[in-house]
Amino acid sequence: MSDLITIPSHCMVTIRRPNGDIETMDYTKATKGQVRTMSSKVLAMVNKAMAEAKRGEIISYENITKDVESAKPSAADLAEERYIREHNAILRASAGGEDCDKIKGVSDGDNTTSHKSDY
Repeated sequence: MSDLITIPSHCMVTIRRPNGDIETMDYTKATKGQVRTMSSKVLAMVNKAMAEAKRGEIISYENITKDVESAKPSAADLAEERYIREHNAILRASAGGEDCDKIKGVSDGDNTTSHKSDY
């Protein structure tokens, strides 16, 4: 069984052009990938810009999603997480109630040597 997550794929819009034509287009392709999802706030900004340019108006939009397989942790990631859990458990046992989870996990940011703040 695979773990699937839903992510934004692209945005389809329906545009009424000044001459009355109705056009449906993939807005993500039209914006070269800059707009993957449309919201009412983005719609208002785009419609304002389109009105100023006399290009028509977006009358509807649909955000399309896709299901993709979630990233699987590597063996190194799993080993690091296991080490962190064990090390933090030892610190908790010896701390007597103090805040002692000193090692951050893989998901806490960049833990490469060049980005460690304790060196």
